[in-house]
Amino acid sequence: MLTIAPFKSTALSSFYEKRELREFKRDIEYARNRTIIELNMYSIKIYPSQNTYTINNHGSTGRQVVKKKVFSKGIKIKSTNIKDNEIPFSFTGHPFNSGTIVLEDSQGREIEITVSLATGKVNIAYR
Repeated sequence: MLTIAPFKSTALSSFYEKRELREFKRDIEYARNRTIIELNMYSIKIYPSQNTYTINNHGSTGRQVVKKKVFSKGIKIKSTNIKDNEIPFSFTGHPFNSGTIVLEDSQGREIEITVSLATGKVNIAYR
């Protein structure tokens, strides 16, 4: 008879949290890449008090929300040092506002997501 040991709840929550972090990174890169390809400005707007962010398209009809994401798997947005909590991208892919987003996982560890000014590169680091 084959038995399977149950996952520890921390291991499972850690898996979902890492998946949310990767999705956040990909969404920032998506906004940057869509701006370059479409020559139409996109941005990421972060709402720390609501624990959410949106991808916005700043087209000819004004700002439209392309995607809204709520962190619901244990990640919490603690703070940002980004002006107006928004990262708009230029047509060359450079962010107009860069900085660091500080998150916290369910274990209390801090996670920094940094968007560099020169390249728009997105880095994730655990403190």
